[in-house]
Amino acid sequence: MTTATVKDDGLCIGQTEAKINIDPEIQSLIPSLKPDEMAKLRESILEEGCRDPLVVWKDHGLLLDGHNRYAICQELGKPYSVLELEFPDKDHAMLWILKNQLGRRNLSDYQFNLMVGKEYELEKKVSWGGDRKSETVKENQLHQSDGDDSQKETAEILAKEHKISPRTVERSSDLLKSHRPSSRRHPKSPAKSKLRRLRRHRRMLGS
Repeated sequence: MTTATVKDDGLCIGQTEAKINIDPEIQSLIPSLKPDEMAKLRESILEEGCRDPLVVWKDHGLLLDGHNRYAICQELGKPYSVLELEFPDKDHAMLWILKNQLGRRNLSDYQFNLMVGKEYELEKKVSWGGDRKSETVKENQLHQSDGDDSQKETAEILAKEHKISPRTVERSSDLLKSHRPSSRRHPKSPAKSKLRRLRRHRRMLGS
């Protein structure tokens, strides 16, 4: 599946002068911290410094992990370390972010399923087609049967990885697609919007 390459000199300690760029699409993959979580993180960095390195896409300068730490370090003038990872393209970089977040964050069921849905869509793209035209993709496309085998295989792999059913993976993709248009509608009451999302979430995943 998705892999990243770390060079021997990938860890650059104290690079406050390093050029780091924020990509909105990448940042949108990362769930926001609650106010109390942000306050605790700020207090920790203020007292102990930034202990964990920021993860950056090598040669692109795009921040992949550590957006909150980076913002706080900028505000407080604190130094930070940078870990540079190599990826063949942006899709693989985003897959790394999703796997990293799914593996370590305490997510709500709704957030978890949205991220699994996004991971499923990206895995299908990089493994079976999309913009990439590598020989591996071409070979995979030749082995597809009726266009469904590749999707089933991807769903089964992710289901095993997250200890859920392949059907839940597919429903998570449906949930993601239903979630996207809502962000373009006019603002609604936060409480009502949350209730609608929870109801839609239950319908999509079944009870």
